[in-house]
Amino acid sequence: MPLRGVFFDLYGTLLCYGDVQAAWSDWIDAFYEGLIPHGLRMYPAELSSRCDGFFARPEPESRNKSFTVYEARVDALCLELGLDVPAKNVSRIANAAASVWHQYLHLDPDCHAVMAELRTRYTLALVSNFDHPPYAERLLANLGLADYFAAVIISGAVGVKKPDPGIFRIALKRTGLDANQVVHVGDTDEDVTGASAAGIQPILIARDSRPTQAAALDFRAGADSLNASESRLADSLQVLTIRSLSELLTLLPNHSE
Repeated sequence: MPLRGVFFDLYGTLLCYGDVQAAWSDWIDAFYEGLIPHGLRMYPAELSSRCDGFFARPEPESRNKSFTVYEARVDALCLELGLDVPAKNVSRIANAAASVWHQYLHLDPDCHAVMAELRTRYTLALVSNFDHPPYAERLLANLGLADYFAAVIISGAVGVKKPDPGIFRIALKRTGLDANQVVHVGDTDEDVTGASAAGIQPILIARDSRPTQAAALDFRAGADSLNASESRLADSLQVLTIRSLSELLTLLPNHSE
């Protein structure tokens, strides 16, 4: 069937990582500063060790129904440290840490031109793993990206994340498209395996300079080198690979021509 839709990942795809080591360092500093007024009594290095693998941990049960998964993680950490932080302060600390981390991201310089052109050819959707949907939604609006998408699916809002193909099936349902009418553009193995499992053609964006997935997606205490290359699945699956977003304009057919 002819191509009718393009799904995009957000982090590492439309948004490019800068110095991820500095980003995580500032993230842990923001946590430390936020927890001091609530009785934290330990050195920063100890807090760092307690946050190791923060996002890889199982999602905690939230004691507040209004919390996002990310806020529930922050709240669970506070309780683990013996701190009873009011819900509004948990949210403030979570947002402050997210904000300093995001300062080390930048929008791909070709993003708006590529998205504006592709929107004239296809239905676009965003499929993103992120535990704090309201923050991501504000970010999309502030960057002028929200209007490009017919659907925005964020894992923290729908309860399923890549590589589970279920998150792609939600995107297909919301856009009214079939899997064989869509490609998905992403930067991680989770993008490739999840899209493939859903019957969607994956396109891997592999920029010349990029952090490892582990370094970009989770905090690791004492990490030394975060900009090494890593193995990917492009050789074992039917994956198209691009080096820049602008390549999509020539790779994907223009039905109006």
